[in-house]
Amino acid sequence: MTRLTEALVLAVGLFGLWIRLLTIKETETYLSRIHLQLLPIYTILVFGLISAIIVLYRTLTFNGCPEAYEELKIEIKEAKNDLKQKGFKF
Repeated sequence: MTRLTEALVLAVGLFGLWIRLLTIKETETYLSRIHLQLLPIYTILVFGLISAIIVLYRTLTFNGCPEAYEELKIEIKEAKNDLKQKGFKF
């Protein structure tokens, strides 16, 4: 299974469980009913928070690559020299 298929199966399963919980009328209070109805919004908020934390963590722990930086600088100089020979001005 691909990750997309796994995610879709999980989403459909959770959606079915949520619908089933909404249809149960036994021993529910007003407060629990409200939270059950807001469960998709809670899920989206938690997903967004976790995604933001992951992006921030990976940004803060990103390692530089000095070799690639130097190689890129050389390629930029070569490209500029090539374009200067063809008549471009910088």
